[in-house]
Amino acid sequence: METSKTQQESTMKTEPQNEHHWLQKLVGEWTYETEVTMEPDRPLEKATGTESVRSLGGLWILAEGQGEIPGGGTATTMMTLGYDPQKQRYVGAWIGSMMTCLWVYDGELRPLKEGWRNTKTRSSSKAMIIGCLHPMCW
Repeated sequence: METSKTQQESTMKTEPQNEHHWLQKLVGEWTYETEVTMEPDRPLEKATGTESVRSLGGLWILAEGQGEIPGGGTATTMMTLGYDPQKQRYVGAWIGSMMTCLWVYDGELRPLKEGWRNTKTRSSSKAMIIGCLHPMCW
């Protein structure tokens, strides 16, 4: 499939849209604590860590995380997340030092029942991006 010069130019001159502005809410320094199960029929275990999220041109966010995983020591993670106006969907990818698979995101915002809370700025959100394409998400 060939891309015309006009298509290339419009892709190279993208102005942030409302969806890109929403992503900027994620920029900052974060801490997390979650419960995970490492194997079926095993009890939940706590995982904790930090994540540093920065903007790339107001169109993307880049997140780098460090955390302790149950039974696995320390892990480093990287995530990209943006919005594709042509698809009208959020897109991105996630990788972690503890696994060999690439998690691909292609989703939309949907309301959360309880939301998440940014205790640093005392702001909250009632939406999340869903649509991971990795088989473990199904």
